[in-house]
Amino acid sequence: MKQQLRLIKNLIAKKKLQLQILCSQEINLIIGSSHTSYSNWIPSEQSNLDISKHHQFQEVLNGKKIHRLLAEHVLEHIDLDDLQKALDNIHYFLVSGGSFRIAVPDGLHPDPSYIERVKIGCDDHKQLFNYQQLSKLLSNHGFKDNLIEYWDEQGEFHTTYQNHDGYGYIRRSFINDPRNPDGYPHYTSLIIDAIK
Repeated sequence: MKQQLRLIKNLIAKKKLQLQILCSQEINLIIGSSHTSYSNWIPSEQSNLDISKHHQFQEVLNGKKIHRLLAEHVLEHIDLDDLQKALDNIHYFLVSGGSFRIAVPDGLHPDPSYIERVKIGCDDHKQLFNYQQLSKLLSNHGFKDNLIEYWDEQGEFHTTYQNHDGYGYIRRSFINDPRNPDGYPHYTSLIIDAIK
């Protein structure tokens, strides 16, 4: 009975997602939204859109293309094989010039306690990227990358992130995370815009 209720709930969520996309002229999609809601963005979850499955994109988009995607602390939970499939799908279903804003834990963050909290195996994390690894992965799938926020090998922090740039709001960024009240980047993300 519980399984049947879950299936019905997932079917309703998928139909709702399809309707929101059908009614949108420009599709801005949040992947793994976890109840996150932003104006002019459509939330999705793995239960109504598994990004590693091409046919699920076809079902929910019904011939449309995506303008912008946003995934905040989602990709680190996906194993590499499924992540590669997901990146191929995202590239295929993005409009030319479309963007995919990605935020993941930063593998070059210099604080050992940060790394301890985000390393592979913690909180179901299957990946821990630094900017070079993620840039290369994106390039291998046809994207151009634009580094937005990251730590480099010398322990230097870089950010150009802005809240209202239209590419997607990142809560776990230097300027938005409440763990940074003193102006020091205690908690940041590796943020990259992948452009088709």
